[in-house]
Parts: sequence; C-alpha cells; structure tokens
Amino acid sequence: MPVVAASPRAAGRALAARLFVGLVVGLVAGLVVGLVADLVAGFAEGFAAVVLPGLPPVLAAGFAARLPAVREACEVILAMAVAGCVDASSLGSTWPR
Repeated sequence: MPVVAASPRAAGRALAARLFVGLVVGLVAGLVVGLVADLVAGFAEGFAAVVLPGLPPVLAAGFAARLPAVREACEVILAMAVAGCVDASSLGSTWPR
C-alpha cells in the first residue's frame, strides 16, 4: 500500500502536538518522582526519629547507616520506572504505520 504524505502544515502540527504532550508527560513524571522521593525521605526521617531510639544501639547504628542508601535506591528505581513508562507511551507515536 503506498504511503500518502501529509501536507507540511499537518505534519508540523502533529510534531508540535507530540512535543507538547512529551513536555507535559515529562513535567508530570518529574513531579510524581519528586513527590514519591520526598514521601520516602519523610518515612525514613520518621523511622529515624521514632523507631531508632527504641532499638538496641547496635541495631540502631546499622539502620541509621543504611537510610541514605535506601532513599537513593528508591529515587533511582522510581526514575527508571517513569522513564520506562514515558518510553512506552511514546512508542505508539513513532511506530511505523
């Protein structure tokens, strides 16, 4: 089946629409990752303030040493998940028809 080329104006509008949607998706994804990372940080700080003082000193020191690494790992995992979702959503717009 022959491929029918769209007019340059229609192609430009389609490109602008895709760029706008990509910008909006990127902004929303960034906000979600930031909010969830802050939530994880809040849980970590609450855990450190409430739970650690009641633990034996050896356990408290071990947990306190791991909290920053846990927070960073959660941020990385969330960022990778959002990037994967954005890639999957943009695949439909670039897939050959």
